Amino acid sequence: MGRLWYLSTRAHFLAHWSNPSHFWSGFIGMVVNNAIVIGTLWAMLFAGRPELSEQGAAFGGMTFVTMTAWGFIHIFAGGWAELGSQIDGGGLDSALMTPRPPLVLTALTASYIPAWGDFVMGIAGLAVMAATRYGPLFLVNGLVMSALASAALGGIFILIGSLGFWARRNERLTNSLLMVLISVNGYPIFDSVGDSLKWLLVFAPLTVVGVIPARFLLHPDAATLAAETAAAAILFFGAIVIFRRGLRRYQSTPAFTGARQ
Repeated sequence: MGRLWYLSTRAHFLAHWSNPSHFWSGFIGMVVNNAIVIGTLWAMLFAGRPELSEQGAAFGGMTFVTMTAWGFIHIFAGGWAELGSQIDGGGLDSALMTPRPPLVLTALTASYIPAWGDFVMGIAGLAVMAATRYGPLFLVNGLVMSALASAALGGIFILIGSLGFWARRNERLTNSLLMVLISVNGYPIFDSVGDSLKWLLVFAPLTVVGVIPARFLLHPDAATLAAETAAAAILFFGAIVIFRRGLRRYQSTPAFTGARQ
């Protein structure tokens, strides 16, 4: 299965690079868009307010981890972003015609050029924060948190996409849920997880993708790492369970029905 993922990733990468103007327009466009959005939020919330320096740093860590995870999923498992459409439109049928896990095959069906802008900018942002203030360990922790956030985000995509098993024509619902995720996760609510009595929030998808990783980057400790790991694992593997339950009631296209018979 690892070789299949490698071959698919290589094919997508070569396809992206086969049209340099298309690649660079998507890459630069996403970088510019992110720079405007992040710069505007930072200026509104933290510029000229030295008393909020730690919150500003947490905002940076949260944003760059989220961007890295978002880019990673859309580059290497972009089909999960379209899972609901594949279920609704019968695109899942081809993944069910082989002995390989359907979630793996659906993940490899798409890879998005603009996501390279998120991925590179996220890692570069973590590297700049490490180089200018926090040291090399910050970058290592940032990459670990990005990996866990990627697993959590992948689980979120699978969960949202799996709604297609129960709700037809759910593209609008899927897009709305993802936009809510992006919008709310981009707002700094770090203090909400500072109290040990509020640790239940670590299992909320919004905090697992960005807020908890940001807290760990500034104040690394075993408890936060364990909570992030557990929450990401619950999201990802829980999403797989939900997908498999939905798969039992999947109504395929006539072409696939005939193939099964």
